[in-house]
Amino acid sequence: VINKIDLAPHVGASLEVMERDALKMRGERPFVFTNLKTQQGLEDVIGFVVERGMLEAGVNSVI
Repeated sequence: VINKIDLAPHVGASLEVMERDALKMRGERPFVFTNLKTQQGLEDVIGFVVERGMLEAGVNSVI
């Protein structure tokens, strides 16, 4: 999670550079840009936790 993206322009940070670096370091693994104050990207974070954290009941789930 790369949060507080709204502050990037105020501190001289480049979201493009952050994205390039994240892709380089993480490869195929996911990452998301967020501004959780405005909830931008929140649905992506929740979806990841539900899906990858196996919180969503599925065909193969054990209850």
